[in-house]
Amino acid sequence: MAKCFLLLAFLAFLLPAAYATCHPDDLQAPRGFAGKSNRRTLQQQQPNTITGTNNSVRSGSGNIVSGSGNTVVSGDNNNVSGSNNTVTSGSSNVILDTNHVVIGSNNTVSGNNNRVTGNNNVVSGSNQVVSGDNKVVTG
Repeated sequence: MAKCFLLLAFLAFLLPAAYATCHPDDLQAPRGFAGKSNRRTLQQQQPNTITGTNNSVRSGSGNIVSGSGNTVVSGDNNNVSGSNNTVTSGSSNVILDTNHVVIGSNNTVSGNNNRVTGNNNVVSGSNQVVSGDNKVVTG
């Protein structure tokens, strides 16, 4: 009986401390184990708008991220849709379609599998590698 009382006393002490250190987002993690993989992450600064599945904004504000598997690592006012796109750093980029990586600002990227480094570029088509500023690349 004394052991049971000690266990209950310990749990009464431990549970409030554990509850106080939980973040509401931590409580959503088990949903993925129920067959749904819908992860939306917002780690720093707000507001960002994140919809879709497996999208995240690690740092920045004013970003709009939709689709699936898209990430804004660092930046503000990016609009990312489609799937598997990454803005490594930059602001005011518009990213559409799939598998793009963008570093820079004020770029518009559409198509598939494009890599853009620089500012004020317009890139469309597939498999383009663009470095520099103020370029228009199609194909």
